[in-house]
Amino acid sequence: MKPSIFPPGAEPIIRQFYPDIAAIQEALRAIRPEGIPTEEQIRTKAQKTGIARMAAAPAFSEAEDRVIDRLYPDVEACMRELEGRSKREIQRRAWHLKKTRAGAPFSQEEDATLRRLFPDVTAIQAEMPTRSRNAISSRARKLSLTERIGKHQRYTQAQRRLIRIFYPRYDLLTALLAPRTREAIRFAAREMGLTAGRVGCSRGGHTEAWAETEIAKLTAYGAKLTGRSRSAIQSARRRFGVQVDPETEIARRKANNAARREAAQARAAKRKAEAAARADALKRQNAIWAAERLQRIEAERAEKAEALKLERAMARLERATAVREAKAQRAQERAKAPVVRTAPKPRPVALRTAPKPVPTPRIDRPAPASAPRPTGSGIDPRVLSAAGRSAYGIELVATVQRTVPRDLWPHVKPRVIEDLTMAVVEGRCAPDALSEMLPGVIQAAMRNQFQGAGR
Repeated sequence: MKPSIFPPGAEPIIRQFYPDIAAIQEALRAIRPEGIPTEEQIRTKAQKTGIARMAAAPAFSEAEDRVIDRLYPDVEACMRELEGRSKREIQRRAWHLKKTRAGAPFSQEEDATLRRLFPDVTAIQAEMPTRSRNAISSRARKLSLTERIGKHQRYTQAQRRLIRIFYPRYDLLTALLAPRTREAIRFAAREMGLTAGRVGCSRGGHTEAWAETEIAKLTAYGAKLTGRSRSAIQSARRRFGVQVDPETEIARRKANNAARREAAQARAAKRKAEAAARADALKRQNAIWAAERLQRIEAERAEKAEALKLERAMARLERATAVREAKAQRAQERAKAPVVRTAPKPRPVALRTAPKPVPTPRIDRPAPASAPRPTGSGIDPRVLSAAGRSAYGIELVATVQRTVPRDLWPHVKPRVIEDLTMAVVEGRCAPDALSEMLPGVIQAAMRNQFQGAGR
């Protein structure tokens, strides 16, 4: 990187004397005699550092605008007429006044000056101060004055040696390498590596030229030169066409690749270990959070249980108090009420008669080895009792089978048939009146079934 033209400690000096450019240059000359920055560079430095804000330039007057309108683009003449105005201020004001458009076309005298002095742009600018360097270069290209200095004309070995010795003395190099321009010499120096590097810089901020002894050492594998970095050595090998032994170069590349792989594996292992450590830490933290949450939940449950116990005890106490109060009130009411004694009602005399014999109903049980045989009505005849064999009984049994759920039918049907049979045998119901008795019998059978299951 090219060093700054301002020496260390220049900013306090600019801050002290600005906008007095002459005083700033004198103070900087006392610190470093050579390479004094110009007025434009000092103003730019003051604007970048914020010093120029302390001394804002006054607005342009109408007289100054007339001077710019009359003399622009001759900035030097404008500066002589307008004392205290810098070049940048004049250019900025000219831009606001719409005076920065393309100037007048080149005259025949100016074209002759270009043909006579080109490519010495500095001398051309001295004779044509109103023309910029870009305008001069553009006009030279239109006049075909740059064709003789094309890229096809390569530098000879002697010319390259002169550039290595005298760079960056452009005045001497332009004279020795005429018609090479300053830009062409700078481009060649950049290609030769004279404008890059951090160590061994010359006073002008450029890298020292490569010596013949250094170029000879470039052929050795792993060459290390004092003041030259590895990238500078590789660039010099490419510029000077220095070839290194292929076997050693291949070995070097293999070693570099192996080192890169090892470094990559080490980085991957490190990342994996860090990820595992983070995962373990996260697991431990999650376990701690879970334990704390469980502890909070248990504490809340215990607190709620204590509160509930207290509420229940209070409720029991309130109920007991209410019961005692009710008993006491009833006792008071009984003590106040008169006692009325009535004779008990006579009990009816029960006539003792011999019970009628109850015939045992005959139930046809199916044979163990044979399966039930359904009849035309879909009912097994072997499960019908004496009452069920009548026309009324068959219809009632079919009605029961359709009414009672299928899963309860095997348990409820024998009970229903038994109750109907007993009602007919005991004379409590006629066979043709069984339909009136059927709902009560079904409810009693299902109630007995459910009570038996509950027990």
